[in-house]
Amino acid sequence: MSSGAPAGLSCVRWVLEPSVGREDVARLCEQFRAWLRDRDHAVSVCDVSAVADPDAVTIEVLARLQLSAQCLGRRVRIEGAGPRLTELLTVTGLADLLAWPPTAPAGAPNRIAETADRCPGTS
Repeated sequence: MSSGAPAGLSCVRWVLEPSVGREDVARLCEQFRAWLRDRDHAVSVCDVSAVADPDAVTIEVLARLQLSAQCLGRRVRIEGAGPRLTELLTVTGLADLLAWPPTAPAGAPNRIAETADRCPGTS
């Protein structure tokens, strides 16, 4: 597992919707690409703490977000993954996207949000 961004590297946060259907994949990926193009950060944190029932579509979205970021020379790290999502990421070979130990804070937002602060776990 990755420990997140190197010290001194700033990041921005993108919050994944709590429920994602197959019909949402293209829209979310396009929103994410546009969102990344408007920012100049090497690392984007995808907050998945609102995702209560992850499935294959959730994994597809996260994999596509990572590919979108790579195409723009960026990285995505996943934060807030619960046990089920962590398990799915592990069996699909995507566990290296996990930035920090899985957590699921109560009352997590269900909208796209941004914070331009230092990545958690860095000094």
